[in-house]
Amino acid sequence: CITLQAQYDSLIHNLTTEQPELHEVLRRMRSDVMDPYNNINNYRFMVTEAYSPAEVLVAYYGTEEDPEADFPYNFELIELTSENLSGTTIRDMVELWLSNVPEGEWPNFVLGNHDNWRIADRIGFLYKRCMNVLLLTLPGTPTTYYGEEIGMENIYVSYNDTRDPEAKRNPCCWKEYTRDPERSPMQWTPDPPSAGFSTTNETWLPVNDNYLEGINVE
Repeated sequence: CITLQAQYDSLIHNLTTEQPELHEVLRRMRSDVMDPYNNINNYRFMVTEAYSPAEVLVAYYGTEEDPEADFPYNFELIELTSENLSGTTIRDMVELWLSNVPEGEWPNFVLGNHDNWRIADRIGFLYKRCMNVLLLTLPGTPTTYYGEEIGMENIYVSYNDTRDPEAKRNPCCWKEYTRDPERSPMQWTPDPPSAGFSTTNETWLPVNDNYLEGINVE
């Protein structure tokens, strides 16, 4: 596969990720941008996002003297697939995060987002509801992706209809880069043409046809 531009994973990022200076930026963002708006009835909540190991991510909480984010997104559960799904795997992921969260800080768990396959496609339709229940019973703040609560699934998008820039730049292996499958419109109703999301047949990405089979909010 010859790509049209150098991909992120083809480079060594020892000078572009996890740099100490980033924490100074976050501390200043907290003190200069967020905190001036805070009062007893109006708190600005700060979240950071990075795909890093738990022991690295927890540094983004900062310290009591120099706070940074209220919490960094914890993406451990996004690593769950049909191949590694088990009670032991889930327990290890949960314990890894909770054992690294600094004392007194607030934990969080993320089940899905716009950059990863939907949970029904990652672990199978049978277990989707179980994972939603798990997310809502874990300590801390739960974060999910729209449609996961009703079991929405990925769609197929051909290369000619692809919207994702990374996929369009790599026609030889676009399926490896596309994030379009998990970004289909929210399925609100069983009504054609677009499940209540739109009154038109053509949306930015197509609606999954399974909205007609009961996978919709209504």
